[in-house]
Amino acid sequence: MGHGIQHKKCNIISITNNTKRKIRHQYTMNNEPVSPIDTCVYLGVTVNSRLRWNDHIDKISAAANRMLGFLRRTLYKCPQHLKERSYKAIVRPKLEYCSSIWDPHQQKYIDKLEMTQRRAARFVKNVPYRRDKPVTSVSALVNDLGWESLQSRRLHDRLSMLYRITNGLVEVTEEYHPMPRCQPTSRGHSRQFQRFQPEVDAFKYSFLPRTVPAWNALPHEVVKANSLDQFKRLLSQPNQL
Repeated sequence: MGHGIQHKKCNIISITNNTKRKIRHQYTMNNEPVSPIDTCVYLGVTVNSRLRWNDHIDKISAAANRMLGFLRRTLYKCPQHLKERSYKAIVRPKLEYCSSIWDPHQQKYIDKLEMTQRRAARFVKNVPYRRDKPVTSVSALVNDLGWESLQSRRLHDRLSMLYRITNGLVEVTEEYHPMPRCQPTSRGHSRQFQRFQPEVDAFKYSFLPRTVPAWNALPHEVVKANSLDQFKRLLSQPNQL
């Protein structure tokens, strides 16, 4: 009985870009077939069989909007500072968990995530949404609150992760470390890395190929920061990217 239950708790996911020639192998456990799936959740991140992040973004956007709706119903009479704190503590983390891995490059998914923050700005500022007559610019609300775009925050998160990797603050095997540039350049800092030349989108828009060019463009004093806190502080200053 235990063996039968065990195989029902397991699934198989095959990850490939070539869907037309995808290998279909029937895996078994205790002589029972294991069901194939196209998506799975691993450590809180939804992975699909083509390493695309649309399923994950759809899922976290829905969860964040549900929570924002709950806060709107619960805290509608609360002061602005409490609403803002609740958004930053409860809603925004849902949109940023592990974002250095799944940070989207397609504009439609970037906009989808930003839309939740725009709704949050209306909630915090207590500005209702009206189809017939816009009350005020939502961009103006976001700017007035001093919020960075979520896209900018994700970029900072990727750069901070690369700082951790290159300074030994997180355990990552050597094969996943970026390679230093062989020849120093007359422009930029001395800690630049070789850029990748990927052909497959799943790799092209993954963490290292997307982050290395932004890292190479940073000022010398930022990449030479003595601590992660100092790096983040310098990174948040205007005109660093």
